[in-house]
Amino acid sequence: MTQLSNLFNTGKGSNYRYCDRGDPSGFDWEVGDLTTDASYHDLDCSSIAPSDAVALIIRCQIKDDAASKYVLFKNKDNTNYYTGGAIWTQVANVIVEDVFIVSCDENQIIQYMASNTTFTSINISIIGWYIESGTSGGDVLSNADIGDNNLVRGDGGTKHIQQCATITVSDNGEMVNTGQPLFMVTLSGHQENVTGDATEYSVTGAIFTEIYDVGNNFSNGTFTAPVTGKYLISGIFSIFGVGAAHVRGYYGFVTSNRNYTWYCNPHNMAYPSGSNNLSFNISQIVDMDENDTLYLRITVYDGTKIVDIDAGTIISGALLF
Repeated sequence: MTQLSNLFNTGKGSNYRYCDRGDPSGFDWEVGDLTTDASYHDLDCSSIAPSDAVALIIRCQIKDDAASKYVLFKNKDNTNYYTGGAIWTQVANVIVEDVFIVSCDENQIIQYMASNTTFTSINISIIGWYIESGTSGGDVLSNADIGDNNLVRGDGGTKHIQQCATITVSDNGEMVNTGQPLFMVTLSGHQENVTGDATEYSVTGAIFTEIYDVGNNFSNGTFTAPVTGKYLISGIFSIFGVGAAHVRGYYGFVTSNRNYTWYCNPHNMAYPSGSNNLSFNISQIVDMDENDTLYLRITVYDGTKIVDIDAGTIISGALLF
């Protein structure tokens, strides 16, 4: 096996951590995937190794009907293979196998060269890789470069622990998460004659102006949950044009899981007494699964369709946990 010291030909220091590939179901490349013409060709490993891999552990098997046939591996930026890997057939029709550590470029590409012959077989696998430890993108060690007030988190992958880019905790304990889903929107204009005759008016469409929308999860009146969790949703809205006949109504949030509904007598609730306007302030913690949707719906009964929704309507929401 090629010496581990060859890893340090990456020129990036000596602080590395090995990451095992796991249990692939087969070889990554076979003879039909390769060009055997005694010239170097790229071997793109980016679909297998992570973006912070600096060196790859290559397992190679070859077989040919003649001796002294070779497959060479090298760093793409190098001219020669001497700090990479090489394997030759010793005799005809016998499988030869070896394992090499080959440093890769920033795109996880290395190069190979195979003898200008028709090999019986060439089988190549990536069995693991090395990442540079002690950086913001790698495993967090005692010498890690973690930003002031940043947290670290497990990633369940090859890094195991890494810096969390969105959460900071001040020296006084205040926590800020710039990636937490959060939105506030307002109607862009008065929505006229939308209900009053039992029409269920869904307050949706290209009629909103965003005040803020962290994560871009609100669009045209509909909030789509980016993750499963409990969300606090609030609304402030007014309806105009309430007549004496409008004595029944309801309003609330419609979600994929269930509806949250409040009932009212619009005419009796009009403020001040005798006017045709009234306002509502609603708030609800809702359970949403990833990709569930939510929007506001308002319905007024028993009269004609003359009830408006005021432009001052505001809807806001935030992921709690």
